[in-house]
Amino acid sequence: MTALRSYVRDLALPATLGEARLAPPSADQACWLFDHVLFGDGRRGGVRRVELETARWKPRVSCSATYRVLFEDGSSEVCALKTYANGKAAELAARRFAHEHAANFAVLPERSLAMWTVMGDRELPGLERILDRRQIARWVEESGCVPARSVRRRRTQVEFLRYKPERRAIACVDLSLRGTEPGLLRFAARFHPPARAARIVAARRAFESVRPNAALRLAFDVPHAGALFEPWLDIEDQAPTDFSHAGEAGELLGSLHALELPEGLEPRRPNDPADARMLFSVDTELLKRFDAWLATRPAFAPTRTTWSHGDVHPDQLARLRTGEGKGAWTLMDLDELAPGDPTADLASWIADRLWEEPWTTFDEAGRTLLEGYGVLPCERTRLEVTSADALVARAAAAIRRLQSGAIEAAHLAFDSIEREFQTGRRR
Repeated sequence: MTALRSYVRDLALPATLGEARLAPPSADQACWLFDHVLFGDGRRGGVRRVELETARWKPRVSCSATYRVLFEDGSSEVCALKTYANGKAAELAARRFAHEHAANFAVLPERSLAMWTVMGDRELPGLERILDRRQIARWVEESGCVPARSVRRRRTQVEFLRYKPERRAIACVDLSLRGTEPGLLRFAARFHPPARAARIVAARRAFESVRPNAALRLAFDVPHAGALFEPWLDIEDQAPTDFSHAGEAGELLGSLHALELPEGLEPRRPNDPADARMLFSVDTELLKRFDAWLATRPAFAPTRTTWSHGDVHPDQLARLRTGEGKGAWTLMDLDELAPGDPTADLASWIADRLWEEPWTTFDEAGRTLLEGYGVLPCERTRLEVTSADALVARAAAAIRRLQSGAIEAAHLAFDSIEREFQTGRRR
């Protein structure tokens, strides 16, 4: 399991829409805020410095960021800071949550911002107890995965791997067991807002009923905490820019889309490309190109619905290093698994390739993937348009995460769209 990709950030992007106040504070500013506000009690000797790790900008609404906070005692932890465009900060300050979680959550209404530790995330209630070794042991023992009172509380270790404020967190949980072989047990713990976690659990249980030999399985969940626990897989990670296993990806997606789809599952709502328009407003020429693409984009009737991974990227495939199925490839990160359009899974891979390698053609980007997949689930034109949609989504995502060079990269993406997909430009 890998950490999120790191990017150089352009904190001036919000200012292009007159939203300079929404930009994440600089490292020096954030250091002062964390030291004097969130950690103003002087714990761990005070804050020594901070490093910006992630950013997510929603124009006219908010901008959230995570910082690695390094303390004078040598320890560190990831914390979140969110700025608001409206009166949300004042509303949060008046809520009981802010007072009950003062050690991990702080609000500055006059600066329209809030900040919190991972355990103070108000949308991810399971994180409040993630460092409580007794609680973790209780969850595991009550699940039936291990005998009662078999977990050595003091030897429980938790390491955070990923954190997206108010949306998702992933941790590695190591347990030491009494009287069992092997004496160690490792889980990947995933945390979501409880309502979303319930939908994920329903989809995964249904998936496992038709694919009982899936390598990545759900061990147990804690509904009120929005927590899902999976047995840890020993895998060979793949780089997000490595497309050498495209054939294997095609085979896995073909097998996934062919599985029986149980009734009653909530389908994934397709993204509306028009939702990205505000982000492209950061550059006048970019907005013109987006509007021109949207005006010529053909509409399609709904296609057949199958199981759909929903988040296909090169690093979402991994090869098992040990255990049953050693050497086999498997799809990772099943949080978006749901009934959906199979074309979107194929388009996601193709768009990734075009985003990373703008000089690549559609045929080059998809050839090996589609050879591994087999018979296309739709006509070629639909796959082209869906791939263009996915490429536009990547351009918008680069701006949303305040990636340095995002505007230039977005223009390259539209170069590819006009060359490869847009009506009248291809063939």
